[in-house]
Amino acid sequence: MHTPPASRSKPTPTHELPFGATLRKLLLIIPASFALPVIVLLLIASYLSNTVGPNPDSSPMSTRAIARRIAPVAQLVVASGPRMAEKWNAASLSAAAPTPNAQAKTPATAHAPVGGTSASAMLTLARRKNCLTCHAADHKVVGPAYEAVAEKYAGKPGAEQMLVNAVLHGHVGTWGPVPMPANTDVTPTQAKDLVTWILGLNKAR
Repeated sequence: MHTPPASRSKPTPTHELPFGATLRKLLLIIPASFALPVIVLLLIASYLSNTVGPNPDSSPMSTRAIARRIAPVAQLVVASGPRMAEKWNAASLSAAAPTPNAQAKTPATAHAPVGGTSASAMLTLARRKNCLTCHAADHKVVGPAYEAVAEKYAGKPGAEQMLVNAVLHGHVGTWGPVPMPANTDVTPTQAKDLVTWILGLNKAR
């Protein structure tokens, strides 16, 4: 006698939320939509960092670099008018004027840098002390050219010491409203060497 096969029970169907498929798609799309702009921005930043030149503010001749250098005495311009500049110059020349018993220097001694230092050594020193941020030997930058300084003070008594004081302690008024800052990292001997070399430029031309 043939026995009919037992009927297999059908699995109970799983009821899925009507928006389940849409939710799964959103979970995949949303992270990708955030990741793509980030990747694009990273690629753009990498490209710009490889193509853009050096920051102009890092240059010692940039406006911001010069502004940072003269910042400690920038407020002096507001307080110092022409009369203050005249008083400063008069006081500096008076203090630097040689006494009657002082031995006059010969031209060779007056214009030779102390210790016989060369022009290249003086330029190296000026560059190392950041003097060339505002000055150059033969043309104006922010401050006057060294040759113009040499011509202005040629043969004036006390000019050398006055300029040494200006290098060490700063000055404003003689060459316009932009102040020259004090140079605390320059020693009196270095300042004298620099000034002696600068004044000698007038005779060397």
